[in-house]
Amino acid sequence: MLEFETGEMFQPSDEARWYEFWEGRQVGIMGEYGDEDTGRIAREMYGCFNRHDLRCAARLVAEDAEFVDVPRGMIMHGRVGMMDLLQRWIAAFPDFRVEVKNLVEADDWVTVEYYARGTQRGWLMGHGGRVSPTGRWIELRCCDLLQFKDGKIVAGHTYYDMATMMSQLGITEERFAA
Repeated sequence: MLEFETGEMFQPSDEARWYEFWEGRQVGIMGEYGDEDTGRIAREMYGCFNRHDLRCAARLVAEDAEFVDVPRGMIMHGRVGMMDLLQRWIAAFPDFRVEVKNLVEADDWVTVEYYARGTQRGWLMGHGGRVSPTGRWIELRCCDLLQFKDGKIVAGHTYYDMATMMSQLGITEERFAA
């Protein structure tokens, strides 16, 4: 059992109760969200990532959001695009997890520094090609810039060192482009 900030108890499997809309503000597992709660929304997003819960993450994203995976040169639009981006990571790294190290809020922007970890057991798809499963573990230092409006994420830019990831996977530039 988990507990809403109001003290109400719920089962994590009871997804319908995780999110409700009340007086125009989003209510999630961490409580009620308004425009001033950007850090809390961001933390919940990374919790959704760690649970591999695409629907949970999608509820935190505006319909017209834009996400940019800068190292892979990929731009995704809306909730579906964000879910596709997350699904690509989960497919390539089924044990994918993030650990937030720092989170800084400034007006409608949040900067999140985190570690992304996992074992590549599936195909890694990207702008430059695809990589067959290597069975190797990665640990990347990453940074996301998230923009918020009306309690939703409207933009996200993800930065990480692609060369470090490829090195950890034992991938040469020629193999990735193939």
